[in-house]
Amino acid sequence: MPAAVLFALSLTFVSCGGKDEGPSTPPSISAEKELLEQKGEDIFIYVKSRTDWTLELSYDGETAEWASLTNYEGSGDSGAQLLFCKANPSKTQRAVTLTVTDKFGKAAIDIFQKGTDSDNPSETRMGVSATTAGWLELPATDAGDGLDFYHHPMTMDGKRTRNYSYYYDYSSKVAVWVAYPLNSALIGGSGKRSNAWSADPLMPASDQAILSSGNYHGLRGVNRGHQIPSADRYRPLANRETFYGTNMTPQLGDFNSGVWAKLEDRIRAWARSCDTLYVVTGCVVEPSMGVASDNTGKRVVSPSAYFKAVLRYNPNGTFGHSGYNACAVYLEHSDENSDRVVNRSMSLSVRELEQETGIDFFVNLPKLVGASVAETIETEKPSDLPYWWSTN
Repeated sequence: MPAAVLFALSLTFVSCGGKDEGPSTPPSISAEKELLEQKGEDIFIYVKSRTDWTLELSYDGETAEWASLTNYEGSGDSGAQLLFCKANPSKTQRAVTLTVTDKFGKAAIDIFQKGTDSDNPSETRMGVSATTAGWLELPATDAGDGLDFYHHPMTMDGKRTRNYSYYYDYSSKVAVWVAYPLNSALIGGSGKRSNAWSADPLMPASDQAILSSGNYHGLRGVNRGHQIPSADRYRPLANRETFYGTNMTPQLGDFNSGVWAKLEDRIRAWARSCDTLYVVTGCVVEPSMGVASDNTGKRVVSPSAYFKAVLRYNPNGTFGHSGYNACAVYLEHSDENSDRVVNRSMSLSVRELEQETGIDFFVNLPKLVGASVAETIETEKPSDLPYWWSTN
């Protein structure tokens, strides 16, 4: 048979498979706006898909179904359809996630709605002078040191739980430590970074760094450095709370994206491989590295050092003391440390970090396991434990 005839037959055979659907492109979803007014409003939603699709709504912040759609299923590009949203009677923001699913995959978008007090920081300081909560991640506080303890809760699967707590220094305009529990469930899945820079509603704007309009000024090379990382909280509302100015410090950009980011990644790996990791992130403000200013010109201290203290709980582990182990890291805030590798050489015992900072970490641990076991946990050298350095 001539080669030309064979070629023609092969083309016919390839084209007989039915309709060519093209590449397996996942769907997409977008919205006219992503932050709605408290009084309630309706906005347009747009779905793009190559095939049939369905839409699902899931709620964060409260379980009431306060939003609805004109269509929950369709085919191809939807054009504009309406999302109807009721008024929000609560003080705080709430969120709904819209997830579109078709044969090629999923896509999601978060829609937020303001509460009655969302745009207004408190007129008074809503912190307390001592930590009476009894949570395992908390360091000790001192009622006479002029600092205040604050807490942001979050909702997970319809239940109120802890997002993070912090101990705030009004004179430096930074939290000297931020404490929170961490595991895969609390991180909350793949999620995304909100970049929702805003004022903390728990204190007056005059008491905090306002960073919603951009970075710090007046100190070369620093940017807005999280203490509880955005990537440690991917539920929509919880993530937005990590962008309050009270969770930020003026941190060197290369340090932030270098050794500090590597340490944050390592801590998330530890958290995913145990029951719960109790985390304290903090900084040293006296002496300072210098002084920056916020968007309104207020003085904000840039720390001279940063630290992490973590308490690991895993009841089914092959080592530990009543299921617990602890590890600490202390880093001078300098460009020289930016490229360091996170390994056992930079680790300290919790007791060594306490001597360095003057902070009593995990103050509620002795009540749980007894004083002698707590002493063993806090004095044990993490450099001797393979667990901390073999986790990927």
